[in-house]
Amino acid sequence: MIGEELNSADNTVLEFCAVAHSPYLLQRKYFKPAGRNLIYFFRNELPQRIIDIKIALAERVIMLMLESGFVFITLRGKDSNIFFSDRDLSAIQFVRKTGLDLNRIISENIDFIEPDTEVVEDIRKMAENSTDPLREMRFLGKEVLREVKTKGDEQIPELIATAVHAVLIDKLLLLIDASSGSYSVSPESFFIDQEVILGHTDVTKVLQEFIVHSRKQSTSSNTRKLLMTGIKRELDYQLQKEEKLVAILGSEDRSSYYDKVANLLMISRDEVPKGADSVELSDLFEEEKRITIRLKEELTIHQNIERYFRKARGEKMKFENAKTSLSETRQKIVDLKAKLNLFESMEPEQFKDYSKRNNVIPKEEKAYPNNARIRKFVIDEKWEVLVGKDSESNDVLTLKVAKQSDYWFHARGSSGSHAVLRYTGKDKPPKEIIKKVAQLAAFYSRAKNSKLVPVAYTQKKYVGKRKGMNPGQVFMLREEVVMVPPEIPVGCSQENEDQ
Repeated sequence: MIGEELNSADNTVLEFCAVAHSPYLLQRKYFKPAGRNLIYFFRNELPQRIIDIKIALAERVIMLMLESGFVFITLRGKDSNIFFSDRDLSAIQFVRKTGLDLNRIISENIDFIEPDTEVVEDIRKMAENSTDPLREMRFLGKEVLREVKTKGDEQIPELIATAVHAVLIDKLLLLIDASSGSYSVSPESFFIDQEVILGHTDVTKVLQEFIVHSRKQSTSSNTRKLLMTGIKRELDYQLQKEEKLVAILGSEDRSSYYDKVANLLMISRDEVPKGADSVELSDLFEEEKRITIRLKEELTIHQNIERYFRKARGEKMKFENAKTSLSETRQKIVDLKAKLNLFESMEPEQFKDYSKRNNVIPKEEKAYPNNARIRKFVIDEKWEVLVGKDSESNDVLTLKVAKQSDYWFHARGSSGSHAVLRYTGKDKPPKEIIKKVAQLAAFYSRAKNSKLVPVAYTQKKYVGKRKGMNPGQVFMLREEVVMVPPEIPVGCSQENEDQ
């Protein structure tokens, strides 16, 4: 089976897959694999000529007898593996570390037999000596056992032997289950209730087609799973967001109260003692009432007045934004539920066609370096914006995540989040997009309650950090400034959850 030289066209390749849910061993014509995808195992022992091949009776173990050793191939789900051993079974090597070693396999007193039709008699005898062959002989596989069950409950050993014989000599069929889209291989004489894709007497050809189709089906299934997982995660986030927005709108709007307090302080500012932490004044807006107003003693009266005006604006803005956001959020929930129902109702072939037409490519989420907490936004369904959530995350975003061509934003003269606009164009981003990103940077800053906030921006390549600077602190070699209101801009949606 092995040619005179390692790269000889006369060689036969044994392709072994150790994926837990679908291990297989396949004989193929020789091909030379790409060097970058090649890892050598047992390099000091191979190549060798294969002298004989034996299979384990009642076990999924194949033994290749070489000139000076053995190769054992085990097909046992997550413990599937390949072992090399010398003739004395003392020096043992393996491809992957699993919970099953070769010494344990050998200690199970496995009988190795020739892989020919005489195995049918060995299987028949095993079935005759078993009190419950259908339960004790599960190594035969669910397809064989299902075929036996369809024939009745009498003469089970004979039915098992007949089924095994059919596996060895029958023409093999590649089948597809219309409901699940999964593929299987079955002898032609077995009971068939699935669509036949092809049939052939060449076992290798059928198995190759089975592997190709199964991989495609698995890829499509994984694509659907990733998409639906992402939709469900986004739906959960939007439902939680809706709940929070409803709670905000159901709470008391204190903007009028803060505005009244600010005006009372302005009217009676000469009556407020310097450094006082509170003051009691006549409520000019409600006769015969007095009101106690809490103050920040470290602030001047004018600063306290401005603080209450800012609180009034912030409270009003909070309710206005909540109303707008609630409407958008509820529409997103409707759209996500519709999309989820669409994907769930699709047959495998329908989803495959849908994926091709719509160029569906699921994006697997990857953690940011150092598990940084970074918000992700999309503006106008096109422009990606990343916003740091704390000082450490700001450092990661600016120094490790942002690219040199990206645009960097930060509220000027105020602490807050770093914001990065993903950008690869040669020209400057559109002015309206710069303003919208600046609005995000202003909103996630300490100046979020101000009417207008100056936001500095520049390309990331002009932003740096000197040794000794505090977390989140950077310097800019050049900058431009834009004045914007601190708010979530129109057409902006958050793509991930706040951590």
